[in-house]
Amino acid sequence: MVTEAKIYKINISDYIEGRTGISICLNASDVFQNGWVQRFSREGYLPFAPEGAPQLIWTYQEIIEINITSPSSSDVVVIDERYTIEWSSIGQIDKVGISLYKGNEFIDNITTSSFNVGLYTWRIQSSDGYEVGNDYKIYIWDVNDLDVYDFSDEFTIVNPPPSIGAIFHFSVVIIGLAFIGILAIIYKIKK
Repeated sequence: MVTEAKIYKINISDYIEGRTGISICLNASDVFQNGWVQRFSREGYLPFAPEGAPQLIWTYQEIIEINITSPSSSDVVVIDERYTIEWSSIGQIDKVGISLYKGNEFIDNITTSSFNVGLYTWRIQSSDGYEVGNDYKIYIWDVNDLDVYDFSDEFTIVNPPPSIGAIFHFSVVIIGLAFIGILAIIYKIKK
């Protein structure tokens, strides 16, 4: 691996599960002798490491991400009913914000600061005035790091089905009109 006196970057990602892009650097410019390198660090397993030996400092960027699991493309959100938005997260995310988009257009903030517990119960009020459509998306972001976010798949928002009372009222009106029409026909026939 080490063939000359220079600084080597050695990728060690394969040895650390779940991490990518992690390397260590070895300065072999002053210790390459006779085709081999011996370098000590102050990690404590070699008691004879010189006092001035370098210390390995492990640094890597923590993986922080949000993944929306619900709504998905097959979900239908009904106006005036409760719906649970769900997500998973990796890393230190204390609070999230949640917004609604129609296509790529921002519509409304659902919440600008909610504890990151993986779910949020939401209810679209008919008074919110959202139009029905199948191109809505949820956007969830880390309140403390706007570079950490996710968009859901597009989902559908629909009006609620008519209530039983409305159907009954409509039926009574139709039956009443039909009855009046029949009476009018009978009246004309008798005349």
